[in-house]
Amino acid sequence: MLELNTDRLLMDLYLTRNNFIWGAKKDTIKYDYSQLRILNDVFANITQMKFPLKNIFINKDDVYKILEKDASRIINDFFVKSIGNKDILRTSFNNFKNYLDDLNFYHYGYFDLTRKYSINDFVDIILSYYATYGNEIFNIVKKYFEEERIQLPYFSSEHNMQENIGGFFVPITYLSSGYIFSTHERLDSYCMCAIVHELGHAIDAEKFIFPQKKTIKPLNDLLLEVPSTAYEFGFYYYLINNKIDTGAGLVILNDRMQGIKIYGEQLDYLYSKDKLLLQYDGTLLEYEPIVINKEDIVFNDKDELLYDNTLYGNNDYEYDKYGNIVIHRYIKYPFRDAIIYGLGYYIAMHLCEIKKHVSIEEYNKIFYNLIASRKEANLAESIETLGLDLQDYVDGNFIKDRVRNDVLEMKKRFNA
Repeated sequence: MLELNTDRLLMDLYLTRNNFIWGAKKDTIKYDYSQLRILNDVFANITQMKFPLKNIFINKDDVYKILEKDASRIINDFFVKSIGNKDILRTSFNNFKNYLDDLNFYHYGYFDLTRKYSINDFVDIILSYYATYGNEIFNIVKKYFEEERIQLPYFSSEHNMQENIGGFFVPITYLSSGYIFSTHERLDSYCMCAIVHELGHAIDAEKFIFPQKKTIKPLNDLLLEVPSTAYEFGFYYYLINNKIDTGAGLVILNDRMQGIKIYGEQLDYLYSKDKLLLQYDGTLLEYEPIVINKEDIVFNDKDELLYDNTLYGNNDYEYDKYGNIVIHRYIKYPFRDAIIYGLGYYIAMHLCEIKKHVSIEEYNKIFYNLIASRKEANLAESIETLGLDLQDYVDGNFIKDRVRNDVLEMKKRFNA
């Protein structure tokens, strides 16, 4: 397996913490403070050692005001973008779903069929894939392996909600460095795709965020997952075309198509609602109260309300004028995830198709222009950066042949 260099991580934590102690710039505080906390939690989870971060700011109250103001600005910016691009998102995902339905698309989910690898083969295949994009990209990926910046597997601590179930990338802009963590425990093709995905985030950081000192925040970056999913989608076809693991490539590709479908359905539902509450993490809450008739009300011996084997505190319910109990229940929807992953997968399919028709040098140029301009460009302008007509993108015309061929190949492969 892959173990990160904890001495390197320790030094990076030390340098970043000292930068805050001695007065970091506002932009560094806005971008790196949350990353420092995540990496500190990860370091503690791996080594059982942790830096104290309580008193690292000279003017703590001023810093927290900066962070609070920045959080409000970011969530407002995300809201404006999500509403402003509603028609493009909703229509393109609906058209994609309808096209899959026309093809009698079926979700297989045969993830246990994926091939296993030795650690040497695992790393070599990833490096050989990224070598197809040229020396610059290859050297970035090689650095993350050689400098031991990848932890595989990483056993996630339950309390840390920042940790993604499959994997995550944590950058520190102040040091122009980052680390990759994956919770996968088997060295198989599914795990390999997850590492390729996170390396896509690392490439994005090394090519775009670090050199240009961009302060675009993950929460309001609608194209956040495009760099990672573009390389990930390309890797599916690398597994298939080079007969490394054709079955796994098709299974995971099939799963991502299903993902676009599900995310599109979620967005279609959420965009149709009038009263939803947007949270600071990009989730949406829908209020759906539960009414318990007074004759069905049950309390335990501690005077706690019982309903469907759930205990409710006094703040979660109230009596109405008829003596019934109204439980204040909110259903949470992953609104931001639906946008960034749905958009990431959908644009990635277009990028894979573009890559078929141009040289790798021209493809890299198109790809870099897309990721480097995403802070200033709106979604329609980003699509035009790809050289695509907006209506063709929304209708899915550019990728229909690829999708049809992939779906037919899946059916043939799995005898469906």
